[in-house]
Amino acid sequence: MSTIENVSEVIINTGIEPSFLSETLTADIELTDALFDLIDNSIDAAREQILAQKNVKLDSHGLPADYSGYQIRLRFSAHSITVKDNCSGFDEATLTNSAFITGRKSSHRFGIGHYGLGLKRALLKAGSRFGFASDNGVARYRALFNSSSFSGNEKNQIPAKRYPTKNKPYSLFTVSGLFSDIKHEIEDQAWFDYLVKKLGVRYGIFIHKGLQITVVNSTLDGRATCFIKSSIPSLRKGKPITPFSDRMSTEGLDVYFNVGVHEKYKFAGEEENDSKQNGLISETYGLYFISNDRVIVDASTDKKHGFTTSWHNEYSGFICLIRMIGDNPGKLPWNTAKTELKLGSSVFISIREKVEKLAKEYRSRANVLKNIWKEIRENPMIEVEARKAEFAERTGLIFTKPSKGTSKVGSGGRIKSKPDSGKNGEQLKKTAVEAKNIQKRAENNKGKHTQHWTTLLPARFPISDDHEVLDNLIIESIDLEMRSAPHASSMLYRSLLETASRRFVKSRNLFVEIKDYYYARGEGKRKNHSEEYKRNQSVDLSMVADWLVVQSDIFPPEERNELKVAARKMKGHIKVLNGIVHGLQVSNESQLSIIRNETISILRFLVS
Repeated sequence: MSTIENVSEVIINTGIEPSFLSETLTADIELTDALFDLIDNSIDAAREQILAQKNVKLDSHGLPADYSGYQIRLRFSAHSITVKDNCSGFDEATLTNSAFITGRKSSHRFGIGHYGLGLKRALLKAGSRFGFASDNGVARYRALFNSSSFSGNEKNQIPAKRYPTKNKPYSLFTVSGLFSDIKHEIEDQAWFDYLVKKLGVRYGIFIHKGLQITVVNSTLDGRATCFIKSSIPSLRKGKPITPFSDRMSTEGLDVYFNVGVHEKYKFAGEEENDSKQNGLISETYGLYFISNDRVIVDASTDKKHGFTTSWHNEYSGFICLIRMIGDNPGKLPWNTAKTELKLGSSVFISIREKVEKLAKEYRSRANVLKNIWKEIRENPMIEVEARKAEFAERTGLIFTKPSKGTSKVGSGGRIKSKPDSGKNGEQLKKTAVEAKNIQKRAENNKGKHTQHWTTLLPARFPISDDHEVLDNLIIESIDLEMRSAPHASSMLYRSLLETASRRFVKSRNLFVEIKDYYYARGEGKRKNHSEEYKRNQSVDLSMVADWLVVQSDIFPPEERNELKVAARKMKGHIKVLNGIVHGLQVSNESQLSIIRNETISILRFLVS
């Protein structure tokens, strides 16, 4: 007996949970990156309009040279974020079939909004309700929708209204129903400052070409309005290191390398050298990876991007702009968030190999200048003006603002010291006599180890050139025979360490850092000082020594171990030196030689 089965149909639903799509798209990006996605789309629209023109002006890389007239405006309020541009607007085919489709890649030539994720991701990152308006010169469109419109179901649709054009092309996106963390960010001054800074870097080249980006934040006091300026550093033209370049083509990309010195960086030995000013721009040194004019990685000193050695002062002022140009943006080695490079891609690996060679070339050229200046400044027989004149002659640098007592001779010429009269003239004569005596002592000390030096400091010990008291102490130390005056030599050496330390702290603006360390983790932690005493406490040699012992990054890599040992030795010898200065004990040549020999490298570092 057979049985007939009852058969019916069951429907199995498929799709993507809307919340999953939102969380997946936005989990790993910051609000700034989401906003950059919207700006990228605006720039793509502007570029497409520019390239469609006849006789379009291109730069040396084949990209549009002029974005004048195009504007992008970001506005933050307590309840919404709005991004508006005056670019071409969405044509109807793009609006209906591409703009809101996740993963449908852009076909823009030289595009930067390539991955088809940016628009949705930007909206979903910030809030739950959205508005859109656009005019393309043919028609105008408006739509209101929310996050439920972005499910994984392709049948989801956004109704938009079509109006007659007003012949003023633009696009506008607004996000309301802001999430609490987003509200907190846009109301924070530090976040706003960070956004402004990053806009100047990420879009610096477009801004340099005429694009205007304005940011308004009405949640901040005074309704902050910023007109973004380009923050891409330019290369210094001409000497001392003439910019050099290279080029390669790989897998459909043209890559241009431009290497040189930061336009505001001045080398030691130059008339306008200012260590404080150099320090202010130090965060902008490094590698800049740029895809179709959009900066992806800025000011990198990371080994993963091409440095074979750790960053140190031999790279000071170093700028390398890597311009990656691709008609098909899909070939560019960047991630979907456009915040990093695809480090494992064959394209990037070949680029990185080129970067390594160029960085080494810069280091080699910079070392030539560094060694010339070191050689000149360590010769105490050469006066400051003469030092600078010799540096100018040997490097080809011309001082734009000669110091008093100098005269400028034509291009590449030497800056010579003029004879002086009166008090200054007498000082020059006195210095000349001292120089002869120093030269004689230098011959006595030539080729000898520190243990055989007869004077407190060797004749070729460097001077600071910016601290008169310290330099006078060094000159006296070069002249002082330890054997004949060991006690006075000890007090003088203690003064050298103290004065050099104070100069070092002041020049690097380390007062607060050293003081905080001393009382939080250093020797001062065990002292029962009142808060009033701490506030009025200045930084002394013991505090500097305490801080130096735990430092690593502040020392040049090639001297780090030696200087760390010397710092520990200095800390240990301070008690003895203090006792000598305060008349509590007597010193002798042997004891001072040990102290001097064990600490002279840290003294040289503090002076240099």
